[in-house]
Amino acid sequence: MRFLQKAAAIAGVCMVAAPALAATAQEETLQTGGVSTSKDGRAIVSANNLAPGDRTNGTVVVTNDGDAAGSLVLRASTVSDRPGPAGGNLSERLTLVVTDITRPGKNSVYRGPLRGLEGKTLGRIGAGEARSYRFGLLFREGPSTRVDDAYKSSAVGIDFAWAISS
Repeated sequence: MRFLQKAAAIAGVCMVAAPALAATAQEETLQTGGVSTSKDGRAIVSANNLAPGDRTNGTVVVTNDGDAAGSLVLRASTVSDRPGPAGGNLSERLTLVVTDITRPGKNSVYRGPLRGLEGKTLGRIGAGEARSYRFGLLFREGPSTRVDDAYKSSAVGIDFAWAISS
């Protein structure tokens, strides 16, 4: 089970859960140049008992360990839902926001559904260079409590993959 145990690695995972919901973001590294993260396989974001309207976030530092510059690419490689008793897939209600926080001033690099991050080039990264990113998750409220109840006791895990391509 990849839900709460794996919440950040180079191909990262995000995990979120609602009152009895859980979410985790985990990393994996797809190396084409040499990528490491400060999470070393642990969750970037992990949360339990999220309620509609709640937000949670975590940070990760990504380093180009290779000997050449390249383009840093991030993608959600796996999204694994564990529906609750009412069948709600939490991934459908979470918004992922990835922000480059390396320098002052926030630079949002992705905002959208968990399943929508299919390969986002985050710019050039030099050999030995490090970048810091904030991963935020928002549990969007539904039109009614009845709709929101479908997500009780559900969980989702997300694996994120980092790569450097030339």
